[in-house]
Amino acid sequence: MILIFKVYKIIKGDSISNDYINWPVNQGAYLDSSNKPFLPGTQTVFYSMTDGYPESHINYLGRTAPMKAQVQVTNWCYNDYPPTELRNVIFSEFKIVNKNSLPWNNAFITIWSDENSYEQIAIGCDSILNLGYAYCMPNSSQYGTTPPAFSFLLLKGAEVYTGNPNDTVYSFIPGRSQRRVRVGYKEIKMSSFFTYQNATPGGPTNYRQVYTMMHGFKNDGSNWINPVTNNVTKFNFSGDPESGSGWNQYPVYGYGNRRLVMNIGGLNINPGDTQTIVVAQIVSQGNNNLNSVTKLKQDALYVKNVFNNNFTTVGIKNNISSEIPNGFSLSQNYPNPFNPTTKINYKLPASRQGGQITNYPRGEASVSLKVFDVLGNEVAALVNEKQNAGSYEVEFDGSNLPSGIYFYRLLVRSSNSLSTEGFSDTKRMILVK
Repeated sequence: MILIFKVYKIIKGDSISNDYINWPVNQGAYLDSSNKPFLPGTQTVFYSMTDGYPESHINYLGRTAPMKAQVQVTNWCYNDYPPTELRNVIFSEFKIVNKNSLPWNNAFITIWSDENSYEQIAIGCDSILNLGYAYCMPNSSQYGTTPPAFSFLLLKGAEVYTGNPNDTVYSFIPGRSQRRVRVGYKEIKMSSFFTYQNATPGGPTNYRQVYTMMHGFKNDGSNWINPVTNNVTKFNFSGDPESGSGWNQYPVYGYGNRRLVMNIGGLNINPGDTQTIVVAQIVSQGNNNLNSVTKLKQDALYVKNVFNNNFTTVGIKNNISSEIPNGFSLSQNYPNPFNPTTKINYKLPASRQGGQITNYPRGEASVSLKVFDVLGNEVAALVNEKQNAGSYEVEFDGSNLPSGIYFYRLLVRSSNSLSTEGFSDTKRMILVK
């Protein structure tokens, strides 16, 4: 007996396994730009599921009639790539299709996690980063004195039509080098966040209370109040644990066996419509349990940048020399041709002010390094930040790009009012697969 609906798994270098050969494209599994199973990094997992079976609705928090939702799930990771920030990250795309004959009005999509069942933990969120996380007590039974923090980072929320030409959503497309652009749409990200604990008053006890709490209210419909600001909030424990600023679950409420709940809504999803959500599960370890949260937020920023570049660059960027260059330069990438990675070096000199050579103060050199295809379409933004003078090296990964000729362009501008220096150069590179 051959199972058609199951968990499919392929790994780097795989081209002969049954899952690779029978990659379930008809269920929604992705192909890359070469029409091969989508495998951006080390491993890809795909499965398709539904809530359409009434006998499966047995949990007291979700004991409703089936909504007839189909969910296509794609998970992938990069745990053998140079950036250590990606080695502890799992990316997940949830493609949710309304297979019902009725619309889902004022619907909410929830990321729910029993974050760490065997640890005493505290929960928190960062509403700006769209991040929900958990951190362990100082002396962890599993991790010792430097326990990591765990999180879900919402990278892409739901899309809603506005008709406003000033609203634009850039949608990630697995297996493709370019993002889909939808004009007249806006993105709905984390709209509320809460946590609850076993046997703790205030947690939901039935599906109606769950739905109420998805809106950002307590289960009785009343508002949450941030005790630090005395303001109404829909984001519980949004403070900073390491500095102790803001509203934090620890130390007031201590550590316990808790759940994490991130919500996106409300949405009107008509029959046949699709919503796609992308999240990153990140684990980060700092010097202690609270510093792990700080490290987690730093890693989340890196992961967001990788995602916003559509995974066309999974690489490293370092200032590789302490010497100040005499002039601007953009070197030829090496190796060239390449498959699938190559390195690009460039140099930023000191600024000239009144005939004197001085280093760029931090934040005075605006640097952009981008990759384009032969039609002039931008396929990757490798650098887009302010940098000091120095020699830099960037690694570019073209795993998700087809073979062909590409161009990379370095553009440097100084924000120093005493200097008009600038630099631009473009070079060609060849990707051969």
